[in-house]
Amino acid sequence: MSNWSLYKDLFSKSSLEEIYSNHVVFSGATGIDKVTHNIFMKSLSNQLDIVSKKALVGKYKFSKYRLKLISKGRGNPPREISIPTIRDRIALKAICEFLNQTFSGEVSLDLPQNVVRQVKKSLSSGKYTSFIKLDVKEFYPNIIHDVLIRQLESKVSDPAILAELTASITTPTVEKTSENIPNRKGVPQGLSISNILAAIYLGKLDQKLQSRDFAYFRYVDDILIFCTKEQAELIANEVIGEFKSIGLTIYTPGSAGEK
Repeated sequence: MSNWSLYKDLFSKSSLEEIYSNHVVFSGATGIDKVTHNIFMKSLSNQLDIVSKKALVGKYKFSKYRLKLISKGRGNPPREISIPTIRDRIALKAICEFLNQTFSGEVSLDLPQNVVRQVKKSLSSGKYTSFIKLDVKEFYPNIIHDVLIRQLESKVSDPAILAELTASITTPTVEKTSENIPNRKGVPQGLSISNILAAIYLGKLDQKLQSRDFAYFRYVDDILIFCTKEQAELIANEVIGEFKSIGLTIYTPGSAGEK
């Protein structure tokens, strides 16, 4: 199935209705419009028509995401979570399904237990004498849009699809409806598309590092590498440089105040 055929199928009214019934309806969070499911369901057919017709021509506009702050403990700035409206959640889930199918052979979204299983297998091989533990600093907020769009364009070329993908990440996250500053950097956290977009952003770099003669594992912003003691410092510096080349900073290993 071509990109466009898949996108058109996912954004058909019947598919959107299935997405709402199987996924969106179970979330009680309300967006900036404060519309609940009880209210939304009264105009469900009309709302799905709007999503379908506008998304298929690249003119669907997302409402501003509502800002929710999650505490990360004393002394740490809170994590910013973006809460979309119910209608936008339907559109975003359709985009998420599109991205998952389109990039299925390019990126990995392994469950934590699968990553742990792979780590144990490498550790028990006896090939390695050292490990490197690295953390990406503020991963989602530092994703560069131009770099991400280029990654998306490697598999997606239709202007309407790219317009919706761009709109989904540039929509502002606000506390008040009067705020209107577009998001120029980073992927909003808390959306159904957040994880797959982050995985696509690092997909080519992950493949490059996984092809090397050391064991490389990444789960979101945590990186673990098994290698020989003689290689450790050189590999650490190389990986830090690779992430820097796409706008991401690694916490400096061993430095005071750093992870």
